[in-house]
Amino acid sequence: MVKRKSSQEKASESFFRSNIDFKKTTEKTVKNNENREEMLRYVTEKKVKDYNPKNEFKSKTTEIFSSKPLKEELVTIEKEGNLEKKTRGTRKKIPKKKITKKNKKTTTKSEVYVTPKILLKKEGYELIITEKPQAALKISNALGVATKREILRGVPYYEIDRKGKKIIVACAVGHLFTLKQNIPGSSVPMFDISWVPNYMVKKNDFTKKYYDTLLKLAKNAGSITVATDFDVEGEVIGKNVVKLICNQKDASRMKFSTLTPKELNEAYENKNSHLNWGQAVAGESRHYLDWF
Repeated sequence: MVKRKSSQEKASESFFRSNIDFKKTTEKTVKNNENREEMLRYVTEKKVKDYNPKNEFKSKTTEIFSSKPLKEELVTIEKEGNLEKKTRGTRKKIPKKKITKKNKKTTTKSEVYVTPKILLKKEGYELIITEKPQAALKISNALGVATKREILRGVPYYEIDRKGKKIIVACAVGHLFTLKQNIPGSSVPMFDISWVPNYMVKKNDFTKKYYDTLLKLAKNAGSITVATDFDVEGEVIGKNVVKLICNQKDASRMKFSTLTPKELNEAYENKNSHLNWGQAVAGESRHYLDWF
């Protein structure tokens, strides 16, 4: 139902002309805005409706693959002076190198220790072997009158006279020998071991000069006496020197607990004619077990 305007309203509208113009302008703007919104909605709906990412991806993929040349269209390149033709797009086949496995050596060459061939001389001197250089000095001072003190490659030994008997006191420096596997480098456990000089296992070992000194003195000896510490280690040291340097099966044995002149003289006068083989075997067994 349209509301009629009164004569006063019509008169006021005709009087205020600007209101009529504003009204028309506003109605036109609103109408234009409605048309614009409708147009934007139509365009947006059309774009969204027409857009399909699958079609776009398919067209790009087709374009990429279609640009790859066919085998028949490949161009050949020939270098000047080279009759061999190479086709672009083909990889050169590199022959694979044959890998040959080297067989592992189960055994290696090992230096074998040979005991020096030494025979005791009838008119030779008595060679007393001590465990340490300090012990050699004290024993030589206790047993007789010193007649000569020699140093061979830095290793001292002492020549003494005891009631007209010539005695030479020389020293080791602890163990001169160590256990070594006779066939090294085996892939399976080997229990074939033997005593060898330290210098054969460790190159330039300092015990080599002590070994050489005892070997030189043993060549002119007439009898051997062991004066190392009276325990299992001392017995092993003395036994190895007697057997592996002097080439003797047995030797005399001095037994003492201190290095006093009185006890050393008593030990010399009452020395045993054999090594203490009980201690020697016990000490050697312990070395074998430690190695295993």
